[in-house]
Amino acid sequence: MLISWAQTSPSKYFPKLAAIIKPFMKANESDSLEWTSLSMQLLELAPDRVSVLRAFGRHFYPRSWSGSLAEIFERCRQLLQVLVSYPDPIVVEWAKARDESLVREIEHERSQERRQGVDARFEY
Repeated sequence: MLISWAQTSPSKYFPKLAAIIKPFMKANESDSLEWTSLSMQLLELAPDRVSVLRAFGRHFYPRSWSGSLAEIFERCRQLLQVLVSYPDPIVVEWAKARDESLVREIEHERSQERRQGVDARFEY
């Protein structure tokens, strides 16, 4: 039904729909993530896949979290690995670029976490 609605004006509604859905979920009982079937349908049918991917990519950054943000980003990288073998080279290029960006974010977050750990040990 959502796909049918989006197809009434694909260039307008596919990115909007991609922005409001949750494009991935936890896989079973594990901490790993997987793309939802709706997100993969959107990607497959979208006339502009990059706009859909950009909307999905915003979901990699949580609004709130507990624990390590670097670990959250690591799980998101699993999603990108799926897209690296996608048949459309534009999707592959986007996935590789986002993966590189997440690697930098992970390194930054790990550095922050180490520094905060050191700072916490010296607090009285």
